[in-house]
Amino acid sequence: MLCIASAPLAAQGGRKTAADSAKSATDSAKAAADSLAARLERAEEAIRLLQQQVADQSEHAVQTRSRLSLELNGL
Repeated sequence: MLCIASAPLAAQGGRKTAADSAKSATDSAKAAADSLAARLERAEEAIRLLQQQVADQSEHAVQTRSRLSLELNGL
């Protein structure tokens, strides 16, 4: 005797169910949010570094009153 049990089409791997699609969309949205958060964190760190560099340069820079460029050469 031969018994054949039929599985739903979605379980046969041919189609995604609504739950699978929703999970996939949720996973994609989470990955995108994580990626954006990581990019934002890197951008904020780069901005902090640039601000520190500008502050360091402004502490040590000598500028003319009119803000024109002036180059002094030593002996």
